[in-house]
Order: sequence, then structure tokens, then C-alpha cells
Amino acid sequence: MKRIACTLLLLAVFSVATYAQTTYTITQDRQPSPTRTYWMNAEIPGSTDDSQGFNYVLLHKSYDSALMDGCFVMGKITGIRGHMGSWNRKWTIEVNTASAYNSDRGSLISYNELASLVTLRYNGQKYLAVMIDNNSMLTEFSFTGYVQNPVLQLAKATEVTEVQPFKQYDPVAAPGGMVVGDASLYPAIYPATSDALIVSTGRTGGMTIRVPTSQQNLFSGGHHITCVSPNFQGGLGISIGQDNSGFIQAFSPTAEQGNIYLNPNGGNVGVGVHDTKGYRLAVAGNMIAERIVVKNQQRWPDYVFAKDYSLPSLQELDAYISQHQHLPDMPSAEAVKEKGIDLEEMNSKLLRKVEELTLYLIQLDKENKELKAEVDTIKASMKKS
Repeated sequence: MKRIACTLLLLAVFSVATYAQTTYTITQDRQPSPTRTYWMNAEIPGSTDDSQGFNYVLLHKSYDSALMDGCFVMGKITGIRGHMGSWNRKWTIEVNTASAYNSDRGSLISYNELASLVTLRYNGQKYLAVMIDNNSMLTEFSFTGYVQNPVLQLAKATEVTEVQPFKQYDPVAAPGGMVVGDASLYPAIYPATSDALIVSTGRTGGMTIRVPTSQQNLFSGGHHITCVSPNFQGGLGISIGQDNSGFIQAFSPTAEQGNIYLNPNGGNVGVGVHDTKGYRLAVAGNMIAERIVVKNQQRWPDYVFAKDYSLPSLQELDAYISQHQHLPDMPSAEAVKEKGIDLEEMNSKLLRKVEELTLYLIQLDKENKELKAEVDTIKASMKKS
């Protein structure tokens, strides 16, 4: 019986010791934790200002020109916006940061509102920290995860200096695809074998990319959205231009001079119009170009100059014009208004008429010369008489 009692006592002591190792209240004077220590529901004392500027959660020391020992914070931080009588929104982020030797690395996922990693100075020391948005008071912070030499302390905007955006982010990926705002599309409609992002497809909106407030110059090389592939050089950039403009530019590794192909595998393109009427390119409004080259698919009318070409007489031409009010083989005004004209076909027809006019002029010139010769002969005979 004594042996059983001793065993139960040892288990109780072990349980208390285990709990003591995994539940903490973070204070400024806490000594660095052992490597790969796991904390559970560790309290981070204090609260943020109530809509009075940004606040920060100091994670751990950051590299600051001198070689340093390893520090990391890898886990989940939560807090509560509002109080028991108002709002009550949970704030949650997952951080995965580390500073060691001469570098900082990290990533952050925010579930409920915007948050980001920054570096800053607090009491002269450089830290890696989480910047919390200016909003109503946030309290009841806690952390669960792995730590080494953590700080996990709140700091207010007035207490820190040299706040800089963190640059060395690790990528956060969703290899299986991700649906935002319309979960009903997955997996029934959305193909499970594809890697893609579907955003608010069942709503009037879409995916919004917030860009810098400064104006982006056209062809400046800085794109707000960049599409690239590790298997190819260059890519596609989408950006905001000056004068309320936007541009899409294909680029190479050295210059913004790539080619853009619209629907190379089929389909039509409309500019300022929703219905292309079956045309590959439909433009609602005027067009301007320095040069247009039309590759001829028609039979070019050099056949007009062939010896067997049947040139209508001027009398036949006069009769046709009197009846139809337009030249033969040319569209009427009503037809042009209804269907438009084919530039290639029209140029071919106009050239045919020019060549026919040339033949008429040559024919008239020959007749004129024959008449002049006859007149000269008559004048000569009259002088002799």
C-alpha cells in the first residue's frame, strides 16, 4: 500500500512539474529558455492602445551587425479585441521566425486582420516583431509553440524607433489550391488536380491587389502583379500607370520588350465591346496606327492587264451606273452601312477599278492619236487643193 501511495505521489509531482514547464507568464526578466522548449498558452501581459497608433509584439532579438546566438519563435499568438460587452473578436497569427549568426528569416500568417513582421529598436536593442494594426484595444494575449531566447512582450509605438518592414520572408504556399469567398466550388466543380486560387467567384468582386500610393511610371520595371515561371525567362507584369492608366507588359530578364499573345489557342478579343460579332478583334471606337500591313489572300487584280480580259465598254458602264448608282462589283452604300467593308477585298476592288480606268485612258489616247492623224491628213490635202 505504501508503494502504491508513493507511486501516486510521484505521478502527481511529475504532472505538476510538466505543467510548470508548459504554462508560462512572460515577463521582462525571464531568462532565455532551453533549446526547442515548447510553451503552451503562455500569457503575454498587457494590452494594446485603443486606436492610438500601431503596437508591437517583440518576438526575439534580430541580427544587428554582430554575430549572434540562435533565437526563434515558432507558433501561434492569439488575443481578444473588445471586451465582454462589446465586439469580442479573436485575433490570431502564426509566426515562424528565427535569427541566428548573421541573418533573420521568417513568415507570418494572419487569420483575422492584417499583421506583418517588422524590425525595430526597443531600448536601443534591435528586435524582430509583429506589427499590430491600429484598432480597438487588444488584450488577453497568449502564445503556444517552440521558442529559444524569446521576448514575447508588448511595445507601444511611442516606445520603439527605426521600425522597418521585414524583408526576408519565407513563402507561404497552398499547393492544393485555395478557394476564398466561395467554398461551394470546391471540390465538386473545381478540379482537384489543379493548383489555383479562386477568389469570390460567386460575388460581384474579385481579387484585389493593393498597390503603393505613389504613381507608377509606365515601363519603369516595377510591377504590382508579376507572373513568372522558373522554367522560362521573363514574365508578365501588371501595374498602375500615371493619369489613371494601367498597363500590361511582357518582359525579359534584361528589358520590358517581350511579346503578348491574346487568345493564341482560339477565341475573340473585344476592346470596349462585349459582343465581337464573331470577329477575332472587335473595337468600339476609333483606331490609329503608324502602319498597317494586310497580308493579301485575295486574287490581286493584275489579271486586268491580261490580253483576254473583257473590259466593259463605256456605254455598258454608263448603263450600269444609271441603273444601280454605283460601280459594278462594288458594294452599295446600304450594304456598307449594314455589313461594313473588308479592307483587303476593298483595296483589291479599288485597284481593279484603277487598272480598268488606266485601260480606258490608254484606249482613249490611242483613239485620240488616230483622230489627230486623220485631221492632219485632211488639213494637208486641203492645203494642196
